[in-house]
Amino acid sequence: MSVKLCIMTAYADETRILLDVLGQEVGDSVDWNSRLQSEWLDGDEKCVRHRCAK
Repeated sequence: MSVKLCIMTAYADETRILLDVLGQEVGDSVDWNSRLQSEWLDGDEKCVRHRCAK
């Protein structure tokens, strides 16, 4: 099953923890004061938790 996972959080610590758990690199250039959306696409248009912009 292919799943497109979309994660959007309003809090920096929450987003950093999620990215660390998922093994994504967290760069210093990220603006932690705004919402961050990260997507992992594996051939499908299905989103988890939040709707993703196409």
